[in-house]
Amino acid sequence: IDLKYRTRGLEIFANYGWWYGHNRDDRSNEMTTTTAKDVYNQSFRTIGKQSYNDMTGKIGFSYMFNDRHSIGAYYQNSWNRHHTLGTIPSEVWQNGTLIDRYNSDVNNKSTALPRHNANLYYNGRISKFSIDFNADYLWYKNREISLSDELSETGDDRNVSTESTNHNRMFAEKLVVSHPLWKGQIQVGEEYTNTRTTNLFSANIPEVPDADNKVDESNIAAFVQIAQQFGRFNVGLGLRYEHVKFDYYEMGQLRDDQSKTYNNLFPSLNVATQIGKVRMGLNYSGKTVRPGYGQLDGAVSYINRLTFETGNPYLKPTKMQTVEYMAQW
Repeated sequence: IDLKYRTRGLEIFANYGWWYGHNRDDRSNEMTTTTAKDVYNQSFRTIGKQSYNDMTGKIGFSYMFNDRHSIGAYYQNSWNRHHTLGTIPSEVWQNGTLIDRYNSDVNNKSTALPRHNANLYYNGRISKFSIDFNADYLWYKNREISLSDELSETGDDRNVSTESTNHNRMFAEKLVVSHPLWKGQIQVGEEYTNTRTTNLFSANIPEVPDADNKVDESNIAAFVQIAQQFGRFNVGLGLRYEHVKFDYYEMGQLRDDQSKTYNNLFPSLNVATQIGKVRMGLNYSGKTVRPGYGQLDGAVSYINRLTFETGNPYLKPTKMQTVEYMAQW
């Protein structure tokens, strides 16, 4: 449902959406693990069905004072409920000899409610200055309960239960100011992002440890970009500075070996032109790709008594240097 009311420079809108459904999965995986003495081969088959029930509501406005100034904002709230039922039959071979077969009945429930999301923006022109400002806020909580009834052909049967609760929060804002310069324009801007994610994890078996971790990260960036037109060539040159502070907490204690501070300078260059019917461009940029919080998370997912899955909080960012040439006729 989309509703919109418009009068003069004011627009008010509201949206509502609901998604409900089911799907089925049947997947097979093979895994080989080599240790100093043995080679383990495992085969997994995941047979399951999922149901989902998601709902989202949004309300907001925009207002144009005149052709030089406009503002807007919205607030969105949503909740999600997902449920998975299935079985995971698996076999484990050690040095070519079958050592066990497992069959696990799995029951997972995941709820994320509520999920808050808000945005505010301003676009305007003052004299020859163009201003673009955006700010976002995001907060949500997700809780997942997993029950696994594992039957072993040669060993003991077991019931495994895990529970995970995540809180995530983000505030981000970006300001870009543009002004004509010689044969083109100059852009100056700044960005600030502050995020926090916390995870509480518990399990009822001793080989899967409980987890209580938190990540606080702040990212401050400043950048400048100059674009100029020289005949048929359009040339852009940019520079971006980033200061990132990443703090990792475990059981309420700051872990200095996993907390990091980065200071990076990234240049960029792009050249574009047109010769006859052919348009072409050459671009260079440098940037950092950081691991997602899911990859850093120390919580453990249980597959069977030999196989767990977890993130790695010691992962480091990847620096990328990209050169791209593109032509179009």
